[in-house]
Amino acid sequence: MSDVKRFTFLRGVFFCGFAVLLFFLAGMQLFRGNRFIELSRKNCIKLIPQPGARGSILDRNGTVLAGNVLSYDVMVLPQKNTRIGSSSFHNKMQAAISRTTLGGSVE
Repeated sequence: MSDVKRFTFLRGVFFCGFAVLLFFLAGMQLFRGNRFIELSRKNCIKLIPQPGARGSILDRNGTVLAGNVLSYDVMVLPQKNTRIGSSSFHNKMQAAISRTTLGGSVE
């Protein structure tokens, strides 16, 4: 097989390979694009809280020096909520925070 025929054959193989790739890429974009858009909208990180695997730290008498305590962080973004200045919003947040604190009230 001469060098020209070999080069022409390899060029045809590469051309066919890229044509197949472009065909499948066009199919994914044009015909299944809406499906991929919906999948990307549903793709999010779901946080699953797990308690710490540590135990309590005790002194020599068995008194707990440090233990595991459940805590919460509350974040309110003004860009996402336009009713932040209202009294009903403040009352709802106060009630939610007071339910989750250990003492039952927040000052």
